[in-house]
Amino acid sequence: MKITAHQILSNYYRPLIFWAGLLVLTLMLTGCPPTDPMQVRGEIEPKPIVGQIFTLHIDAVSEKFSDEGVITVQMSDEISVVSLGSDWEQKPLVNPEGEIVGKYYEWQGYFVVDKPQAAELSLCVTRPGNFAIYFSAGVGGIAFDDDKLYINSAIDTAEVLTIRQHSRTVRANSTRAPTPEPVPVSAECLGNN
Repeated sequence: MKITAHQILSNYYRPLIFWAGLLVLTLMLTGCPPTDPMQVRGEIEPKPIVGQIFTLHIDAVSEKFSDEGVITVQMSDEISVVSLGSDWEQKPLVNPEGEIVGKYYEWQGYFVVDKPQAAELSLCVTRPGNFAIYFSAGVGGIAFDDDKLYINSAIDTAEVLTIRQHSRTVRANSTRAPTPEPVPVSAECLGNN
């Protein structure tokens, strides 16, 4: 029996073609990461000008789990809570040593797969400056997501930046701005109503 060069090459390359194809298929399947089981996003309306009340609106969606869940919000002390809905609760923020170092706000409710849960807080910036609002959502201790909004607030203008926009701004503006003077704000803005 005579063996041709074609037979030798096809027997040699056949396993290589199989493994290369398997590798390409694996890369294609793993190249598209799975979606996060939890998504949380926030927006602020109207612009958070110093002394004016604005609303933080948070949407959270569980993409895989229906269960009890929470939305939490933590912010700089220069942002006061004007009003909470009945489903919000203020809680102490405790460090690992057991000392109370601040506060955060928690909303509890039931999440249904792919049905957005919305929660709102009325807030007010009490002095000019740059401040952060951190918020997160979780379902059943399984799924979790978090996000952050940055507020640049003054007495006549304001802007809200996402974490990506803020990162670009920080890199572009490496000089530190002076601390602005406090501005008188209403008792309502301070949350004393």
